[in-house]
Amino acid sequence: MSDYKSDFVGTLEDHANVTSQNLLAFLEEGTRSDFEIIEINGLSALQCEITGISELTRIIYLHTAIEGELCYYQVLAWTLPSKMPGAMKVFKEVIPSFIELKSKADNYKNIKHASLRTVFSRKNHLQ
Repeated sequence: MSDYKSDFVGTLEDHANVTSQNLLAFLEEGTRSDFEIIEINGLSALQCEITGISELTRIIYLHTAIEGELCYYQVLAWTLPSKMPGAMKVFKEVIPSFIELKSKADNYKNIKHASLRTVFSRKNHLQ
């Protein structure tokens, strides 16, 4: 998930706090570990574990907030406590492969705005 930095007022730490707190709000008995400062392909990142209960099931998230040039990114991986050792090993191998595709982000922004123009044009045309 991504948020354009121009749309968010705050730092990487603020973004990590907001997004992790939003996740905690959906969990019963939710807890969050302290953030670990890491680097992913040259990008600053904060990572923590979030645990809680969702729909009567215990769950563990590895939450990673990454600061790119254009966006703040949130990478979420989850597992069950019984599968945690193996799953966390995989998560710790996969998450560092994250890269920011700047041209893709720019294209997405252009598509999003074009789509909104299309919706408004159709709405106005139908009135």
